[in-house]
Amino acid sequence: MMCGPEPRARGSFLKRAVRKRIGGHMPTLHAHSYELFLIARKAAKAAREDSKRPNALTTGSLNALVIAAAAVEAFLNELAHHVEVIRASASSAREAISPQLATCSSVLQDLEDSRASVKSKYLMASLVLSGRSFEKGQDPFQDFAKLIDLRNEIMHAKPVTGDEHRGTKIATALERRGVAKRLFPDVSTDWFHILESPGVGAWACKTALRIIRATLAFSPAPPEPGLDPLKMLRQFDRPFLDRP
Repeated sequence: MMCGPEPRARGSFLKRAVRKRIGGHMPTLHAHSYELFLIARKAAKAAREDSKRPNALTTGSLNALVIAAAAVEAFLNELAHHVEVIRASASSAREAISPQLATCSSVLQDLEDSRASVKSKYLMASLVLSGRSFEKGQDPFQDFAKLIDLRNEIMHAKPVTGDEHRGTKIATALERRGVAKRLFPDVSTDWFHILESPGVGAWACKTALRIIRATLAFSPAPPEPGLDPLKMLRQFDRPFLDRP
């Protein structure tokens, strides 16, 4: 947390830093998860444009997938941090922090310290905030789990053979749904290259947005927006993000 006198306005949108005078103190909060999500959307859009080339493998789809997954992970880390910063300040927004949200922040920090998986964090966050965990076999969690698994397979890629590889299973499932598409249907194609199709980037962004919004919905904004401890993170609720 950074405190000090009223700062001068910053012109850079991408910094997404908001300094606000609350109760004489000015905690500085950042929404890097939102920045990451915008970068993922840009990569997905670039993949769609790239797909206009003949026989194009849209590598931007992989960029969108990996960065969208990073945004999802960063979101929960920032949620916990924002709540703790406001709780430790003299901010009147502390009154708007529900017991569930305060507990969620503490639990998430403990999970981070124990190196728990991001999937476990979302399951626990939903349980603490709403009293019921996300259903593993239903969306938004089901596709979110696929997104994280694919991110892990890409970031820790290693030589594999056979159809039992997790990346192959998920890429094939996305292909059946029309999300992924191989260039030549009758040619055997590696899972990595199946993912290099424009629909994958769009799917990754949509999947990230759905799980984040579902989590935010468990902690509704207070009547007074200026007292919302999650105000920075509610940028994910902006309607324009629903557009491709």
